[in-house]
Amino acid sequence: MVSKTDEERIIAETKQIVRLFLDTNLSDIEISKMTGFSSSTVGRRLTNKNRILKAFPEDGENIYQSIVQKRSENAKQGKLLGGQVSMLNYGVNTQSGEQLSLPKLRLEIFSKNEEKQIKFLIHIALTFRVKLPILSQLFQIGEKELLELILKYSGGSYKSILYLFYHDSSDQTIALNNLIVFYRNLVNAIKNKDLEMQKIIISQIDDSKARDLIKNKNLGDRLSLESIKTILRYQLKYALTQNVVADIFEINQRNYRRRLDALLQQNQELSMQFYLLSSFNDGKHGGRR
Repeated sequence: MVSKTDEERIIAETKQIVRLFLDTNLSDIEISKMTGFSSSTVGRRLTNKNRILKAFPEDGENIYQSIVQKRSENAKQGKLLGGQVSMLNYGVNTQSGEQLSLPKLRLEIFSKNEEKQIKFLIHIALTFRVKLPILSQLFQIGEKELLELILKYSGGSYKSILYLFYHDSSDQTIALNNLIVFYRNLVNAIKNKDLEMQKIIISQIDDSKARDLIKNKNLGDRLSLESIKTILRYQLKYALTQNVVADIFEINQRNYRRRLDALLQQNQELSMQFYLLSSFNDGKHGGRR
């Protein structure tokens, strides 16, 4: 028999733990570290329906059902992440770091929403120059279906995608390895709930560096080498002409090209991508880049 004092203590703990869980969606262990309660106590407080109803008399049933749903989703996500980590690590050559076999990746890692999944995939494909056949194999979606989804959610990236899939000649071995390294790092960061690392990893594909450059750049400023790299990567990602790039970043086209030539001499892969794109744009626009 629980005393009245103990019952009041348990109800107070239930309120604290439930509110923290609903606000943060943290695991039992993480809530334990934050509150000082044992992880087993956290688990009991989050699964005892009667005491949740007592702690929240006005909306207890909805709160309890929300907790059940969130914990179920978290368990599935944890299992999915664990399986992905094991698969990715198991198939890696420990000496070279290269993937030994083509892994089966999951779009659910990025989001539960189809549109967000595909838009994230579009960023990955354009950034790492991964063509449709490899994307289809990695994410186990038929090429025709995947192409339809990508074009459906492509928005302003429509022409960039067509260029990537039908004109770009990037080395697909390099593209595949870069994608897998990105995916592996992101999965590990998500599994560890390392939000700062997730932000750093996602910044590789989300154009945040380009947006920051546009926002913080002052007219007349001399572009740093890192800024030139950011602009070039943006140009290659979206298959843009130099005229368009100059307008977007508000830079002098001739100065950009002069600084760019020095950079391209140091990077053969970027150089090949750039000159192929330039040739494509020259033919398409009658010599106007």
